[in-house]
Amino acid sequence: MTTVTAQAEEAEQCLDRVADHLVGAQHGLVLQMVHELPRLACGLPIVFRHGDFATRNWLYDRNTDTVALIDFQMAAPGLAVEDLVWLHGALWPTRPDLKDALLAGLRRKLTDVEQRVLVPLTARLTISYLATGITQNYPVLIERGHTVLDHLVNSHR
Repeated sequence: MTTVTAQAEEAEQCLDRVADHLVGAQHGLVLQMVHELPRLACGLPIVFRHGDFATRNWLYDRNTDTVALIDFQMAAPGLAVEDLVWLHGALWPTRPDLKDALLAGLRRKLTDVEQRVLVPLTARLTISYLATGITQNYPVLIERGHTVLDHLVNSHR
């Protein structure tokens, strides 16, 4: 669980750097999520996860109707649900049908704990995007960070 604790600490540092750029309930939500992350994740098993499970790293073969993964540079032990963070923040808010399709393809549903831990993991990634976008003047990451934070805030009212 040291990786989850390190992620929570990183998110808190990022939060300090971008606090002036957050609006409304964004700061409070991220702070709450950062503090909840290690506690929520402590009961989940450690697996060997891909680490960059985003559509850019999927190869689909229409002839065999199969998907292969590439780019294992970030692969390491961690929580299985960590591989779903990018999808949860960037893709599933506008395409929940794709969440259902992926989980059907995996032939399993997320546990209640996995569902709950996915939110603070997404908040952690999002605040990191925002901090990187602000410090490197990268508008795409700034916009992505605010969009996902707004979605997280709206889904937790």
